[in-house]
Amino acid sequence: MADEDAKSRDDLNQSEGDTHRKISLAEEVATIRKRVVDQGGVSLETVTETHDEIVSATLNSSNVEVKRVPRDEVVKVAPPIREEGNITIIPVLEERVVLRTELVLVEEVHLIRSETRETVEVPVSLRSQRVIETRLEADEAVNEEAPNSATNLKEEDNDL
Repeated sequence: MADEDAKSRDDLNQSEGDTHRKISLAEEVATIRKRVVDQGGVSLETVTETHDEIVSATLNSSNVEVKRVPRDEVVKVAPPIREEGNITIIPVLEERVVLRTELVLVEEVHLIRSETRETVEVPVSLRSQRVIETRLEADEAVNEEAPNSATNLKEEDNDL
């Protein structure tokens, strides 16, 4: 304080010759302080549960039986492939040389379709997830930060 008074007097003495007077003023400095307050939080946890179920489905399958039916008939025109109910008939022809050419129906191939149904049950493991929420209590202690610490201010800025 005594140094400031001496400086003020020197300023006044130097400026006596001048028409202007210099007067030193006091300077105020503001300090900002931050503090971290723990207000608690939330913890989340996922839990996977597995339970078994029986899944049933009906399966269809088709079977074809091949049956050869000998015919040995002479025909003038080749018979077409035809269906009679669940049987498809495919004619098999052969040309034979005689004094004349004849068309002989040697045999027919009968394809017999049959269908079966079967219900099957298969055990399957199904998974589902749920979330457990836990509230965390706030700490009673309050952390005060130093006002001029650059590292502390950087850390606080990252937290905000």
